[in-house]
Amino acid sequence: MQRMTPTTPKTQENQQSTVDFLLEMADRIAKEAPVAELEQLPKDGGENLDHYLYGAPKQ
Repeated sequence: MQRMTPTTPKTQENQQSTVDFLLEMADRIAKEAPVAELEQLPKDGGENLDHYLYGAPKQ
């Protein structure tokens, strides 16, 4: 895989390889994380992201 640098032109191909890399990394982390830790994650994290990051009121 080509390493992205600030001067690397963004083509659809290297953008897709970046997306693939990030998805593979997320999948690997999810597989390696202990189940007890995953169960502690909020179920509404996507909907209430601002609440969990910045303390905004829940939606």
